[in-house]
Amino acid sequence: MIAADLEEHVTAYLRQARRLRDISDHTVVAYVTDLAQFFSWVRSERPAAALTHHVIEDYLGILRAGGLKHSSLTRKLASLRGFFSYLCQEDILIGNPASLVKLRSSARRLPAYLTRRETDRLLALPDTSPRGLRDRALLEFLYATGARSVEVARLGLEDLDLDNRTARLFGKAGRERVVPFGSRAQAALVEYLASARPLLAAGRNVRGLFLTLHGKPMNARAVQYVVDGYLGRLQLGRVVTPHCLRHTFATHMLDAGADIRVVQQLLGHADIVTTQVYTHVSQVRMREVYYQAHPRA
Repeated sequence: MIAADLEEHVTAYLRQARRLRDISDHTVVAYVTDLAQFFSWVRSERPAAALTHHVIEDYLGILRAGGLKHSSLTRKLASLRGFFSYLCQEDILIGNPASLVKLRSSARRLPAYLTRRETDRLLALPDTSPRGLRDRALLEFLYATGARSVEVARLGLEDLDLDNRTARLFGKAGRERVVPFGSRAQAALVEYLASARPLLAAGRNVRGLFLTLHGKPMNARAVQYVVDGYLGRLQLGRVVTPHCLRHTFATHMLDAGADIRVVQQLLGHADIVTTQVYTHVSQVRMREVYYQAHPRA
């Protein structure tokens, strides 16, 4: 079958993916972009070519030659594999050509994280205004749990158990997990809920735990915006993203001797391979400490 003939099935695929896999709007946009770029290239460069893994390899090879990062190539290949798998399930296509495509391995970039001192500086930045109390509770919660921004945005008041210091998070594909948090996060949350959230809610019955200055539940983008603002104030001299608090949580846990399986569960990783990248970070830190401390290093 010619690749260009399959473009009409993209909308149905995205509708099914959203329904069955509970994917985010951000992921849908990424799928749409990846598939649209592929079919645009096919119409231009291979209009009469049969859909084989060689066509996909040629496409990805051109993107690689253009300087596209390995992580982006991996995502685009995953988008194609998912789409063609759907076509096979619907008996539109026989065999998934993308499943035969292998990308050359690339050294995985170690995630950026904050040191203990940098983390302390970050958590000390918010003031005592209603906004500052909210931000302190948000930052403390993110560092205490390693939660994703979207998971924090989904939090409702009923998902928080302050007495037992646990929170119920809903991760990727709707996977639910209960995570603990420490006394400092608890204190920050108590103060926020008592002194700041009622002012932000302004008498309205709002489900979300963290609210905007207009009294609406914060979405993932708003959470990231707040974190990014405070990270910028640290003036670290290196690039760090809001996701670095999740990396910081995992790295500090492993540095302190936490079992990697426990960290995997806390982070909500389905596969421990995803968590193992943090062991490399910890090994880097261990080498640094060794060379600084050992008399014969």
